[in-house]
Amino acid sequence: NVAGAQYVSTVLNSAIKKGLLFNFMSARDELVRRKGSYHLFGLDFMIDSQLHVHFIEANGYPGFTWSSDFPTRTLVTQMFDMLIELHESPTAFERMTQGDMYGGFELIYNELEDDCSEKLYNPCIEFAHFNRVPMKKMARTISEIHDTGRRTRRQAEEKVKRDAKKALEICSAQNLPHKSPECSRAMKLDRKNKFAKTFKEIFEWNLINKFVAGD
Repeated sequence: NVAGAQYVSTVLNSAIKKGLLFNFMSARDELVRRKGSYHLFGLDFMIDSQLHVHFIEANGYPGFTWSSDFPTRTLVTQMFDMLIELHESPTAFERMTQGDMYGGFELIYNELEDDCSEKLYNPCIEFAHFNRVPMKKMARTISEIHDTGRRTRRQAEEKVKRDAKKALEICSAQNLPHKSPECSRAMKLDRKNKFAKTFKEIFEWNLINKFVAGD
């Protein structure tokens, strides 16, 4: 649901990308560019009780804390691999566009695309409906839908099991091997008889209703 497995991919990642891009666009004219160097920033975000995402601060010198809950070692390794490849063949990255991946890193903005795109970055548009959706209420609604779906699926599975058990009882009553063609025919015949009986009952009820209604 929105507050569970899909929350990160549908809400959190999108909000973080918006925050990252906004910070870069706000400071890009102040960034000092030095050939052969790079600067790594760390941005902190917070999720409130309503599941909305808020930007807290940006760190110019973030720390890499080793944790079993976060693949820090993989992040650092991929970062250095990317930087080494970038300096060895810088033109190889010029073909990357927004959304392209390098390991666990995703390109969310490419300055080279500015001249090719007529769409200009506008924070007023990007954040027009930011944190407007009642996420917690939506999560509760979707959770209820999922619960209903799970109940329906479970009931269907239980009906299949009951039908299978009933079919085996039919074959056992007639001393037929359970996986034989004779057993299959007996089960089909039983289903056909049940359908005919149900159809007959419906037909009779329709006749009774017409008679009562005076048709």
